[in-house]
Amino acid sequence: MAMDTAGNLYAVVNLSVIRKMSPSGVWTTLAGQALAQGGWVDGEGAQARFQQITALAVDGLGNLYALESREGRIRKITAQGRVSTLAQGLDQIWGIAVDASGVVYAADMTANLVRKIASDGTMSILPGSSGTL
Repeated sequence: MAMDTAGNLYAVVNLSVIRKMSPSGVWTTLAGQALAQGGWVDGEGAQARFQQITALAVDGLGNLYALESREGRIRKITAQGRVSTLAQGLDQIWGIAVDASGVVYAADMTANLVRKIASDGTMSILPGSSGTL
């Protein structure tokens, strides 16, 4: 689960659907589709497909980030429900965090370091993190 600055709460259902609860308690589906074949499809709302979402994070601009740890993918979901792949091919990522500007930090448990992923998908290693996790 994750919460944005407007008080919207985001939750994952069946590892493949992202639901949003407004501050007034109204639930809507932001992206993905219940009972659909899992997979990896970028797209708008129900057209998007996810494969085992295990973590969520929100940036200061209202974008949501979903970690598909089994597939090593980080997906970006806009406030309008547009899903795109930010990074893929990551091994053993166990958690993500995002700063206000949309820089994603991913805990890489295989390499024992923190990966820094810019909004354009460029990856680097957070200085001082190598071998410290």
